[in-house]
Amino acid sequence: ASVARASRGTPWVGGASTRQSVACMHLLLAVAASALQGARVEVATAAQLRSIGLMRTVVFRPELTSSRQRQLQSRAFVDAMKRKTSVLVALVGERVMGSADLLVEDVGAWGTASYVVNVCVRDEARRQGLGRRLVQSAEQRGVDKGAEAMVLHVDVDNAAARRLYEAMGYVELDAQSSLGAHFTGDDFVGGADGASPPSAPQLLMAKPLVAGAALSLPASPPPSSPLPAPPPPAPPSPSL
Repeated sequence: ASVARASRGTPWVGGASTRQSVACMHLLLAVAASALQGARVEVATAAQLRSIGLMRTVVFRPELTSSRQRQLQSRAFVDAMKRKTSVLVALVGERVMGSADLLVEDVGAWGTASYVVNVCVRDEARRQGLGRRLVQSAEQRGVDKGAEAMVLHVDVDNAAARRLYEAMGYVELDAQSSLGAHFTGDDFVGGADGASPPSAPQLLMAKPLVAGAALSLPASPPPSSPLPAPPPPAPPSPSL
């Protein structure tokens, strides 16, 4: 939109004000980005779970408008976090800016795998690398717990998240493999973490955390071919 010119000899008050506002906005964004670069990612304490639950409610369930609804949803998130191996939190000062949950699972004959879920970053902290740092921290903690692979779900239509995970080395995981089948049950999809069920189809992705980890082992070994029947016993030799 055009800015009206004041009378001759008067400075462009509107233009100057606009330029100052833009400069202030850029300065605030630069300060915010600098603060996020200094964010620390650590294992959450029990005392921090409530703040994380409130943040997740704002990010994941913005349609909840009443304080009662938000309180109940936050409690559901906290209850779900208590069942995880670890909860990671990104902090700027003492303010929660992001979080992620880690679950380390015994996948039978396949081995040990970790699963990251609820990767969550406040709107004002997005596109600053905080989500990547949370996932990287989850990977390292999974390795520390003996996991050989990391598994996650992502909405099929979330192109930005898929690009991020692909850039980090994640590939689509066959849901029929032993690893994929383990992470497609009701405990991992369908709102099991206290959130509403996913509104879009989800893609299962995985990344080896140790050299030689095979992601696509079949869910069960193929049946082996039956051994041939032993030959019938030879008839007794005639007596002489």
